[in-house]
Amino acid sequence: MADPIRNYQTSAVPGIRADIDQGLRAYMIKVYNLMGLGLLITGLAAIGTIMLATTTDPASAVATLPSGEMLTSFGYAIFGSPLRWVVMLAPLAAVFFLSFRIRSMSVAA
Repeated sequence: MADPIRNYQTSAVPGIRADIDQGLRAYMIKVYNLMGLGLLITGLAAIGTIMLATTTDPASAVATLPSGEMLTSFGYAIFGSPLRWVVMLAPLAAVFFLSFRIRSMSVAA
């Protein structure tokens, strides 16, 4: 690669660069696969939650939202009670807890 400031070319050993690139590629593939798995688990949890929370049977509906969605007892507990605030704010509380405690936590504990 030419260096326009010093006007000379740098040389590199081609074998070492290929090994580093293969190791980095394998690591990044592992990271992307884990991220994809996490996204899949999140999607399945969301689908499961909405399937448990809503119904199309008026006989088993506990409440109806203004949009016409009929809720089961689980759906009413999640969407119609103060529990919804706990569900919405729990991840934020976990982030704050971990960010304040990160320096004092140990791996062994």
